[in-house]
Amino acid sequence: MIIYVAGKYNAPTTGEKLFNVHKAMDVGIRLYEESEHKIYPSVPHLTHWVEERMDYLGYPQRENSYWYQFDNLIIPKCDGLLKISKDGESKGADAEQALAEKLGIPVYRTVEEVLDVSRKTD
Repeated sequence: MIIYVAGKYNAPTTGEKLFNVHKAMDVGIRLYEESEHKIYPSVPHLTHWVEERMDYLGYPQRENSYWYQFDNLIIPKCDGLLKISKDGESKGADAEQALAEKLGIPVYRTVEEVLDVSRKTD
């Protein structure tokens, strides 16, 4: 089962962005470990480090739409989307949820909900 972790990334400071990245990573780790490796999380927040490396290498500045296009290619391949931010808190996560719903991909709100579904599909 592949679960896309959607949540807030953008923030005014690098420290706040890293907080959001770590939150999403922690959720992904929890899904993987607590499902006994039956859930494979897709954590788009990890592109934070790709972005930093691209900056270092001198690539042109990228708008949010660059990453949204990237994420929109991954979501259709997932079995579900776990939204870890509140509605309206993140334009990106809200758009990812809307895409998942449009494609008929289940949207979950808690780790426990995803874990319950994975247990039922054993």
